[in-house]
Amino acid sequence: MSAEDVAAALRAAISLSQTDGRQAYRHLTLALERARSLNNHVGVVLLSSHAAVLCEGLGDLVAAGAHYEEALRHESQDPYLWLAAAGIYTKQGRATDARACLLQVVRCDDPEVGQMAAAIRSQLGDE
Repeated sequence: MSAEDVAAALRAAISLSQTDGRQAYRHLTLALERARSLNNHVGVVLLSSHAAVLCEGLGDLVAAGAHYEEALRHESQDPYLWLAAAGIYTKQGRATDARACLLQVVRCDDPEVGQMAAAIRSQLGDE
């Protein structure tokens, strides 16, 4: 699966999500299966993280968390993925998992990341 294929799948899913989120999700999962089968790690990260956003919008926090976990298995250095996973876990009431994700962004010097982490900690009652 080429970068162009991943981009096309994302564009199609974004377009579909405006009218049918479930169809957009099905489209993304098919593309994600293809990216997995070809060991396209970048494609898996992009498609998984977008699938997570769709799942969250559809109210399926368990699937959203699973998609973020998959993305993080392929790209563990992205603080925004860790923050997104922490946010999902917070919504699920999984405070321990959310805090574990926040520990992964402690060393990040980006002020925006710090603000987002502080907001999640506040939701968890940590600050």
